[in-house]
Amino acid sequence: MGGYCVANYAINNPDKVSNLILFGSIISGKLFQETDKIKPLLKNWKEKGIREWESSSSPGVFKRSKYIFIEDGMNHDLLKNADKIKCPVAMITGEDDESIPVEHQKLLFDKIKSSKQFYVLKNGNHDLKGREDSLELFSIIAKNIA
Repeated sequence: MGGYCVANYAINNPDKVSNLILFGSIISGKLFQETDKIKPLLKNWKEKGIREWESSSSPGVFKRSKYIFIEDGMNHDLLKNADKIKCPVAMITGEDDESIPVEHQKLLFDKIKSSKQFYVLKNGNHDLKGREDSLELFSIIAKNIA
């Protein structure tokens, strides 16, 4: 939820944010629930009240999320106010991100009216970790820092 939080901060505090770099940010709770990865998990998640899974980026580490995360997510949607982002924006996503698909990222990108760049990293997943070509990622970040 880090990307969502910083984008929301930029929306609400345009005078305090000079640049915004988003990595696979959740766009809205509604869109998140509709992804091919999350949609089949919802029934069981709701029944149990919690979801547990092994981290793909840190094997052996297990993550937990209460179902209230899904319910609360319905109160959040960056698309409604994306036009209020005033600073330059760089959006970075992995082409293989199943949690927040490229199509969702494009919806937000299209709503942003300020200067913006969109980057899709080949073979990148949601975490963008363990990438052999991380130099590309660092180059994108360096290019977009004021």
